[in-house]
Amino acid sequence: MVRDGTDDWSVHVCRDLEAVIEAWGQRSQHEKCGVLHIGFDRPPASAFEDVVGAYKGRLLITASGKYGLPLGYEASAETVGMVGDLPVYLGTRGWGYQVETSEIESLSKSGKGRHSRAPVGWVLAFLAERLDFPSVFDREGIFDDETYLAQELKLTKDERYRAGLFRFRALIGTQHDDPCAIAHAAPIWLKERNVSTIDLTVRVSNVFSVQGINNVGDIAKFELHELLRLPNFGRKSVNDLCSSLLTALEDGPFSIEAKIHEVEIESLQTALDRTFADLESRERDILARRMGYGRPAETLQSIADDYGITRERIRQVESKVIDRIIRSAYWDDLLTKKLDLMLIGREFPLPVLGIEAADEWFVGVSQWSGALSYILENFCAGNCAIIRIGGIDYFGFLTQLEWEMAVAEATRLLKFGVDEKWSEDFAATMVGRLIKEEAKEFRGIFFEIVCRLGHFVSDEVGVRVLISYGRGADQAVEAVLSEAESPLHYSEIALRATERQGRTIDSRRAHSSAAAVGILLGRGTYGVAKHVGYTVEELNQIREEAERFILAGPDHRQWHCSEILSALIEAEVPIGSMSKYVVSFMLRGSRVLKNLGRMTWMGDRENDATSASRIDIRQTIVSLIESAGRPLSSAEIQSRLIAVRGVNETFQISAVGPLIRLGFGLWGLNDRDVSIKHPAQVSLFDELERILQNRRKGIHISEVAQAESPLIPNISGATIFSLANSDERFRIGTGQYLYLSAWGSSR
Repeated sequence: MVRDGTDDWSVHVCRDLEAVIEAWGQRSQHEKCGVLHIGFDRPPASAFEDVVGAYKGRLLITASGKYGLPLGYEASAETVGMVGDLPVYLGTRGWGYQVETSEIESLSKSGKGRHSRAPVGWVLAFLAERLDFPSVFDREGIFDDETYLAQELKLTKDERYRAGLFRFRALIGTQHDDPCAIAHAAPIWLKERNVSTIDLTVRVSNVFSVQGINNVGDIAKFELHELLRLPNFGRKSVNDLCSSLLTALEDGPFSIEAKIHEVEIESLQTALDRTFADLESRERDILARRMGYGRPAETLQSIADDYGITRERIRQVESKVIDRIIRSAYWDDLLTKKLDLMLIGREFPLPVLGIEAADEWFVGVSQWSGALSYILENFCAGNCAIIRIGGIDYFGFLTQLEWEMAVAEATRLLKFGVDEKWSEDFAATMVGRLIKEEAKEFRGIFFEIVCRLGHFVSDEVGVRVLISYGRGADQAVEAVLSEAESPLHYSEIALRATERQGRTIDSRRAHSSAAAVGILLGRGTYGVAKHVGYTVEELNQIREEAERFILAGPDHRQWHCSEILSALIEAEVPIGSMSKYVVSFMLRGSRVLKNLGRMTWMGDRENDATSASRIDIRQTIVSLIESAGRPLSSAEIQSRLIAVRGVNETFQISAVGPLIRLGFGLWGLNDRDVSIKHPAQVSLFDELERILQNRRKGIHISEVAQAESPLIPNISGATIFSLANSDERFRIGTGQYLYLSAWGSSR
């Protein structure tokens, strides 16, 4: 481009140096100036106006021209100006004039130039070959290997590839069979590449994993003889590694994000088809059959039988293909990324059939969910899986085994929750904890499924409580009885249980279940504890009275519940309108009585404590009452005994030693808890003997206070009887009658 003094530019296109010299030689020595540029593209001539104004008669040369000229045609080492990003130099020799060093120095001092150095080494050779790069390297200040390594990341992807490839070829020489030399000469973008993204053989990959070689740059730390000394790394591994590294070099700068973006443009099915197309025919057939892709999935043995080889060999081929696909393909990374984004923070499980509507990349996957399950397990590190619930496939961070184990554990928990009377909300919380936090969207459907066998009934305050668990008639009947406001006949129970279960439960089955889970409260009529009409504490106190007089009687005496009821009434135990059916239910909790069936009971001497144990328990009870500083009820004694001894022991409190019975279910200590002290009790016993001798029959507990004797203190009949029981002259019989031991009975 030649400019005359009138700002007119003429452009000459020259195909060789001779044409350039000829065009430049035609200019007026002092009036014209010019610009030499090599390349297909250039800025317009007018863009050089500001630069050429100070250099009349001189030729300015762009960076591409400077590095494309032969020896004898030179330019300044420093720039004299910039046109955009294009450096411009002053031609100093070979152009019909010669620029002195002083002139160049003045340019530098005047600030017109920019600090630069002449390229050397492979950079010089590269710029001479690639005429489109001088301006790029000059712009970034690249003139040798050191500056290249420092500024390489500022280049575009294509510039990095071209420069890196040229540098590699310049450095490697003839060492293409040495992987360590290849790694040492590799461009920065190859040195930084993770070896897991390179198509290595399984043997080489295993060696690198053991040795902690993570990227190509780590290979450069070894010498070839050091690699060959590594276990399982021989000459074949060296050749395989060289081939893999050179292939990665030809691929250019690597970016997982770019690879994933390429896959995202197409569908998952298209990416899979392309992966299968790259496999050998046998590998493709084995993987498709194992995966169930486009056909039913097959076992290792069935495939091995077709090929006439062992199933282990089929497994090895399958494993090898999977490892190679993981390293070379990127649809598996994108699949993992997409599923992670879809599943995190969900409130309801994601069905496989619905994923196509959520993302078109998954189009067609609903037709091969079995293959997709295989892919998630083998290609996606097992983070996400497909589980089948109620015939529907879902994606989730949960495996089928984890789901089934959670269901089994939930069943066990809910059965335990029946005894604890868990509320529905508490049961949901306890069961929900079995599903890990990453898969919390499954908790709702999980509770719904496991609680299909749970029977929740509203209690007296309206809270739904777990009454039974199971699909059998027993569970349904128990729920029906718990819901009922009053006891039900078994025929009515059958009707209600049928309605609740949605299947027929006949009367005989309902009768059997009611007898097993309910309480017989009348002929053919059953209820639950709330229908009995007594609190647990009241029943415990009444049962204690029944146990006391049954155990005080003959060892083998059998008592029908009607007899026990009569004895309780005679003893004036406050039992209200208790029936013999309630008595039978009440005695179920006894540990010292044996049920003979048909509402008949007797003392169970086999389960009674030994003499030593009874003494030990009695001493503990005395100690507990002493520590309390007041009388204690039977319930208080039992709870404190459990706390002290650590076990719930069977025991019967007897008025022996310092223990005395102060009233119904109330126990204290002699002397401390009664107004008549020990020395005066002898006179009381003598008076009681005199009264009995005169009556010639036993005296009822209610009649003691009515006896007209100044020696009988004003204390309860129960206390007097308890004191008298400590004297061998007296016995207390059935119906709470005190009589003389010599009589043998109260009459």
